[in-house]
Amino acid sequence: MSGDNQRAKEGDNKSHKKAKAEAHKHFDLQETKARISDNQFLPVEIVQEWLTKVRVFEYQLQYDRTCWELIGMALKELHTYPDEFERKTLLPSRYYYRAMNDKQEHAPKMRTIIAIAAGYGFDLSFTNKLLELAGLSLSPADPEHRAFEFILQAMPDFSIQEKNELLINSGIKPLGSYVRHP
Repeated sequence: MSGDNQRAKEGDNKSHKKAKAEAHKHFDLQETKARISDNQFLPVEIVQEWLTKVRVFEYQLQYDRTCWELIGMALKELHTYPDEFERKTLLPSRYYYRAMNDKQEHAPKMRTIIAIAAGYGFDLSFTNKLLELAGLSLSPADPEHRAFEFILQAMPDFSIQEKNELLINSGIKPLGSYVRHP
């Protein structure tokens, strides 16, 4: 090797070692352990839930789906079962099977979509996509629709029972078929 090539190679090695040392400076194992013990990192369950929501959100990009099919895909991704579906949405399991089989010629009604979205904590963007596929949309002029938007945006981690409590207190019929109306 010529002298110039040797010096260039040594220079590259020095810059590589310098970059590696700089990276180690930013990643300190002890500091990382301390941050974990101080709960500065998210628990695994929250990260997994977030990743699931990301995958569900990615489904909305698939425009060649029906509303029921997209709901079914989201439910499969969430690894849900009929009894959990009923508990989370307060809807009968027949809606679960409609989504999973997608053999329906008609789209779900707005309150059905909102009950499913509210029960599973779907965000407003994904819910609007479901509504769009069903030929529906939320109207800002409708107080019921504004309440639906609110529970989807401001209460994603609340149960459907808690969301229904807010709806009832606002004079709006609660979501789900298994609800006794006051």
